[in-house]
Amino acid sequence: MTDTDSSGLVFFHFSNMTTSCVIAIDFGTAYSGYCFCLKANPSEIRITHWGEGDGVKSLKTPTCILFDEDGTFLDFGYDALMTYKRMGQNNKSFFNHFKMQLYNKVSSLCVPYSG
Repeated sequence: MTDTDSSGLVFFHFSNMTTSCVIAIDFGTAYSGYCFCLKANPSEIRITHWGEGDGVKSLKTPTCILFDEDGTFLDFGYDALMTYKRMGQNNKSFFNHFKMQLYNKVSSLCVPYSG
């Protein structure tokens, strides 16, 4: 089951698992992030910090993605940005601020996991 709040965040509820949890994903135009909590302790919200390996500690990461020449996924966010900078900025497989290009091209980006 999914819910969307007034800010547009989509919340996935996984209740058929041994441990139920709620996951919030913020897929933003410039930055993205997520957090989650276990149903047994909903006041303990767990948040990922991005970019720590690159000297950044942020609740969000740039919405960018990197693929190799064959179209295989390499990295997302700070990892994609830093790898792209190390490789040289002529790599055509780096996509930044791509969210709005997906608008009206995908029927549903939110598919709840039911496995």
